[in-house]
Amino acid sequence: MSLRSYVVEVLHRHAAIPTLEEWLDEVRADPPLPSEGPDSVTLVEEGRRDIDVA
Repeated sequence: MSLRSYVVEVLHRHAAIPTLEEWLDEVRADPPLPSEGPDSVTLVEEGRRDIDVA
C-alpha cells in the first residue's frame, strides 16, 4: 500500500467517526437498560470470588 493510499484510508476512517454530540444523541435515543438483576458491584465481587477459588 502506498503512503498516499494509507493517508486517504486514515482520513476516510477519521471522517466517519461521529462527533461527540452525534454520539451522545445516538446514546440518548437508546432505551434505558432494565434495572433487573445484580448491580455491577455484585458482579465484580462474584467474579473476584470465582478467581480466588480457581
